[in-house]
Amino acid sequence: MEVSPNVFVSGYDHLVTKEVMWKHFEDCGTIYKVDMMESAGSGRFSFVEFTDAAAGRAAVANKDRSILGGRSLRVRYANRKTNTPHSSPPPLPPLPPTIPIALSPPPPLATSHPPTKTTTPMPTEPLGPSDPTSHWLFASTTPLLTPSYLAGISFDVETQLRRTTSWYIIDLQRKLDLPRVASLSAMTYMNRFFMLHSFSSHDRFLVASAAIFLSAKVNERTVKLTHVADASLKLATDAENASSTITLPADMDFIKSRIRQYEVILLNSLSYDVVVPQPHLALAALADRAIAQVDMARENVLAVADVFLTDAIAGTLALQLTSDELAAGALYLSCRFHRMDDWVHTTDVFSHVHIHIVASHFLAMYDVRRLPVSLQAVALIFK
Repeated sequence: MEVSPNVFVSGYDHLVTKEVMWKHFEDCGTIYKVDMMESAGSGRFSFVEFTDAAAGRAAVANKDRSILGGRSLRVRYANRKTNTPHSSPPPLPPLPPTIPIALSPPPPLATSHPPTKTTTPMPTEPLGPSDPTSHWLFASTTPLLTPSYLAGISFDVETQLRRTTSWYIIDLQRKLDLPRVASLSAMTYMNRFFMLHSFSSHDRFLVASAAIFLSAKVNERTVKLTHVADASLKLATDAENASSTITLPADMDFIKSRIRQYEVILLNSLSYDVVVPQPHLALAALADRAIAQVDMARENVLAVADVFLTDAIAGTLALQLTSDELAAGALYLSCRFHRMDDWVHTTDVFSHVHIHIVASHFLAMYDVRRLPVSLQAVALIFK
């Protein structure tokens, strides 16, 4: 049986970068490429593709059960078809220094163009008074044809990547003592960025760090780059080892330079469109209209609506609905959660949007079985 030049590698932690993986296997033979991937069920895994079968055989023989980053690797032959050319591979670029949170170096700076609506046409009937000139309002279709989706990352995995990166941004905002609007804007920057770029091509944690750094400036709460880099490294290392927060000065300088570089990439990708809508303002105004019609516990209703709204901003829903639609959907579901069904069915507070369609998009973010009972019935009706 022919031995594959590809090997499948698993068992390593999230601090291992592509460059570290490359160095670990380069003594087995000439490497053509290393692909790092992640899935919700299997965690992180890699395919190391060599230029000949002998190198693959050596990798399985010598690197299985070897220690990398304090963990024992599992290395075995891969079943996936090789793309290795028969000729000698091109010269490899110099590898950048290895740091804990860097997954891959960013590509060379290039002029980015704002996304268009040609890849996923808008529905024939818009959900609400959308701005037709907005470059950042995408079709309400699932899944979106994002670069990550086209690169082979499943919709579920991409959704999880967006959400966990958003939670990382929220943690950064809290560590840096920034206002909440900074994290909301940064999540929007991050999600817009990954409508133009694939998660497989960029370090999402560096993108997130650059996004919060930029957002702090835009919202006039400037924070020192050193503080952002330090908080980023601590968040990345605390997850695995709470005692591994000491960083060499050289690493800190490198992280700072990468965050600055990604800030420029972000600005170019966003076409310097850094003033983003804040649907929480629309939510507060809509709640005031509701209070004029019905007696309700405003703080409790707004607290639940805020959860729905934050989840929407953490994913792609905030790129598919307008601020008015987001505010209406969040308030509507909060009212249904508080069993205000009679008022919801008779009010005109939500008449400016197609509220049933908007609410169904919100509910699609969740597993119906994990919703409160009062919302499970709503989800089944809208399904």
